[in-house]
Amino acid sequence: MIVLSRYSSRCFYKGKCIESNWALFFLLFFYSLIFGLRYGVGIDHLAYLEKYLLLQDYDFSFPTDVGFFVITDCFAKLNVHYSIYFGFLAFMQLFFIYYFFKDDRRVYPYITFVFITSCQWLIFMNGIRQELAFTVFLLGIKYIENQKFFKYLIVVLIASSIHKSAIMLILFYPLLKNKSYFSNILIQLLLLFVAFVLLKIDIVEDLIMKFDNIALFMGYSHYIDQVKEGNLDYITSDMAMGVGSYIILIIDVCIILYSNQVKQYFKKRCFYIIYDIYFIGVLWHYIFLKSLIMSRPNFYMYGFQFVMGTLTLFYLFQKMSVSKMKEFILIVFLCLHISLFSANMYRMKENTAKYYFFWQEKQYKLND
Repeated sequence: MIVLSRYSSRCFYKGKCIESNWALFFLLFFYSLIFGLRYGVGIDHLAYLEKYLLLQDYDFSFPTDVGFFVITDCFAKLNVHYSIYFGFLAFMQLFFIYYFFKDDRRVYPYITFVFITSCQWLIFMNGIRQELAFTVFLLGIKYIENQKFFKYLIVVLIASSIHKSAIMLILFYPLLKNKSYFSNILIQLLLLFVAFVLLKIDIVEDLIMKFDNIALFMGYSHYIDQVKEGNLDYITSDMAMGVGSYIILIIDVCIILYSNQVKQYFKKRCFYIIYDIYFIGVLWHYIFLKSLIMSRPNFYMYGFQFVMGTLTLFYLFQKMSVSKMKEFILIVFLCLHISLFSANMYRMKENTAKYYFFWQEKQYKLND
């Protein structure tokens, strides 16, 4: 995938647009084939599979997530094998990401590297609906940049038709259309420290019970039901930060430290907007690190980590020849991502990274 993305990028800047697009298509096809044929990416993935198989035999009324239902129902009624259905969803997720960078294809190989090594693919093919909504939202960032509210509203409505929690994204338009908030590195590091302090304070349960109606409206009824039945693992757990968590923390710190330089290098307003959303997500991530239900809305914010990681990696590559410090940070940044990938592969039985084809369903269930 990295080779194909690099080839696509090089062809584009040599004026070979057709070859560039074909290389990108094969990259997307290869990715969708891998994840279409895959079985058991996670609990959510299996739930989507169950609903898809039911739709092939029964009719259901339209839910509030009408856009996703229509896609699913079309494939189901055509009696298409679920591997093609999941492959299509994987294709669209990745297509929207690369399409966002279509005018800056020099970052294509870096997107691919960060996406793979940070194991975003594990998240994307488990929380399928919300990650698809997130990638649709990514395309709407330019409408905040250009202050085109109605076009942005259309994007948000499309995203919320896939996962209704995306309706919250309307709030970003008035907040970010004219202003950037996070430029002082010292204050950001201080806020990150405060987030860790709040992590130690048990505020999550009270917050969830006070805002349970909002959670229900945003499509998290399953989690609220679990909480009301006494399953408090959805609210908070005794999960400790492991090696992977500290690697992610160091990656976040690197992104924060070089954020101003990265934004100034690219000189695009949309990246200022993305960084502000990402940094809010960073704080949210560490405050609610132990809560599954509170992590769900953060898909739309902390989900931008791999985008900012991509831009940071590209920047460090461009500047490594003029600064020994940047060369050192580049090596550290690369090693952190490779270490994160290795850690996820080492724990593949716990995090569903182990690959099973759909025809290995029985083997999967025996090993589960």
